[in-house]
Amino acid sequence: QLAVIALQSDTNRSVVVPLPVSDQGIAFSSDVEHRFANYTPQYYNFEMNQNRGGGTFNTTLKQNERFMVWMRLSHMARFKKLWGIIENQTLYPGDIVSVSITNQYNTFSFDGKKYIVLSTTTWLGGHSVFLGAAYLATGGLSLVFAIIFLIITMVKPRGFGDTSSLSKQPVTTGDA
Repeated sequence: QLAVIALQSDTNRSVVVPLPVSDQGIAFSSDVEHRFANYTPQYYNFEMNQNRGGGTFNTTLKQNERFMVWMRLSHMARFKKLWGIIENQTLYPGDIVSVSITNQYNTFSFDGKKYIVLSTTTWLGGHSVFLGAAYLATGGLSLVFAIIFLIITMVKPRGFGDTSSLSKQPVTTGDA
């Protein structure tokens, strides 16, 4: 659980408020419905279990959306994975967020690093609406041009193999 410490500048005191982080709705619907089975994994090599590190599953794979997100392949060496969603809570600039982390997978052997990113999202994607608006504008223009070309093709169709609209000019190669 995250805890938000709101600093009150006029009273010089801090208030700790629990910040619940939901793990529901973070995995793709195709992963939840089709990719992961409804069983709890069991480890059979008990000698290796003592040395493997990490956590164990208390739920089935179909119920563990954080595991589903983690197992989704990334196309880049540096990647971000959604761990949870802070719902029904407003954070303001200057709020201090205190995070307690349990390391369940060491990255020391390959000099890996882990970071925490707090971000906002809108119905168009990230905190900036430009990219989403650009996608919508591009898609809208593509649809308009597709409809225009469809109407032109239906009004004045060109027959298959019809060369009447091609230029009759001879092709010159520049050798004069």
